[in-house]
Order: sequence, then structure tokens, then C-alpha cells
Amino acid sequence: MSPIRAVSVAASALAGATLFTSLPAAAQVDPNRFLDQFEATFGKFEGFRRSGAKGICATGEFTGSAEGRALSTASAFSGKPVPVIVRFSVGGASPKAADNARSQRNMALQFNLPGGETWQMGNISAPVFGAATPEQFLGRLQSLQPDPATKMPDPAKVKTFAEANPEVLLQGRYFAS
Repeated sequence: MSPIRAVSVAASALAGATLFTSLPAAAQVDPNRFLDQFEATFGKFEGFRRSGAKGICATGEFTGSAEGRALSTASAFSGKPVPVIVRFSVGGASPKAADNARSQRNMALQFNLPGGETWQMGNISAPVFGAATPEQFLGRLQSLQPDPATKMPDPAKVKTFAEANPEVLLQGRYFAS
């Protein structure tokens, strides 16, 4: 595995664990269910992330400005360089996604701060995400899972889920506009 891919895999594993374990118990979804569902819906691309599969990593430094220090006492704004891992990616499960498609663009950052402190953040280019909760996102993926016979999503399942959860269509509408 290349160093860039290894960093990407490690960073995405940490980011996913944080998302699901920081929620109240009632809103948590087992991350393994997501992994299994991404593969069932989009296929398995060995060696690639299940979501945001096409991407590239970089390393660098962040130095908090004096203006930032005036607003925050956080260690990231100490004025000293902080190592950062960055991942830029295209939304979706295909590592062969077109670079020029109308889709989500992602930027994930991991700041490795003094004393073993780590900050992670994820940013997407769309002003709306494809689901309001992890459970709704899982349901959306389940509704899009291809039928084994037709190799296509069942239109009735897709329609039923979208009618019960109309907000899952907002991101697609945004990219289509």
C-alpha cells in the first residue's frame, strides 16, 4: 500500500469512528453496517474507501495567526507550526469517478497538535448533505441497493424511501441545478 493510500485509510477510519461514536446512543449506527451497505449498494473496490473513494492526500503545516490567537486559546493557534494531513476527494464510491462530474467535493483535515491532541474535520462543497441522520443515510443506501436480478435499484423502494424522507433528495437537486 502506498504511503498516501495508507494515510488516507487511517484518516478515514478515524473520521468514521468519530462520527458514529460522538452521537447519542439512540442515533448511533454500527460503522460495520455502513461498510457492508456501501459494498452492497455500490460494489467493493479493494484497497479504496467506501465513500469518497477517489482522492489524494497531502501533508503540511498550519500556523495559527495572531488574529486567531485573539479569538481562541486552542493549542492550534499557538503561533507554532502544527503538522496537518489533508485529503481532497470526489464524492461517491467509485475510485474511477470523473473529475469534472457535478458531484460533491470533500476536504478532510487532521491537525496533530502538541501533547497528543488531534483535531479532525471534514468539509463538503455542497450546502446540504444527503441525509439528516446516520440512520437516514443508511436507509437511503439500502433503498439504492441494486436488485440481484436487474442489477439496478428497485424504483419502488427508491420512491417509497424518498417520499418518506424528502430531504434526501436535496443534495441531488443542488448538484442538478
